[in-house]
Amino acid sequence: MRARKKKNCDARLERCSDYIIDKIVVPPENDKPVFLEIGCGKGRFAVETAEKESCLFFAVEIMKDIIVMAIEKGAKRGLDNIKYKIGSADDILEFCPENCVDTLFLNFCDPWPKKRNAKRRLTYRAYLEKYKKILKKDGIIAFKTDNYPLFTFSVEEFKESGFEIYDYTENLHESGIYNVAMTEYEERFSQMGQPIYHLKARMKN
Repeated sequence: MRARKKKNCDARLERCSDYIIDKIVVPPENDKPVFLEIGCGKGRFAVETAEKESCLFFAVEIMKDIIVMAIEKGAKRGLDNIKYKIGSADDILEFCPENCVDTLFLNFCDPWPKKRNAKRRLTYRAYLEKYKKILKKDGIIAFKTDNYPLFTFSVEEFKESGFEIYDYTENLHESGIYNVAMTEYEERFSQMGQPIYHLKARMKN
């Protein structure tokens, strides 16, 4: 996804600096589930989930000109349970502690459709091995996409990496499965009649 350069991006980020972190830190007294979204985009899902759920929400996005809009959403609503990290899934073990996350959200990530780019997909097994380290023992990955080839690829990657799949559906909005919030892409695709593919995955006991 190519983002247009945002006017005064650095100044806008500075105004919201209280919401930006270098590393994920969970207070020892925390008793709320820890949610992490990789690739939060413009931030609708993160903000709406943080509003609805009693949780600590950490939203990660690599593109500064996109995450600035997400951060401004959180700041405008005065949320005290959400923080943002400008960064990449490649570096997740550097900024996220092990055994930390209750739910990891992967929403509408880049499908990288060419076969030679499979290793760049956020559900590729090398990424899944990293996620295992940051998830708590009973932690889960929640995955949504509009791209069926990516979905079928991901199902096999989860299985090969030792995950158990549940809440599997090829039409989330008709399934009755709880959908805490939509992303901007999800709303747009759904209005066009595009089914949303969804699953959750947890490590097998």
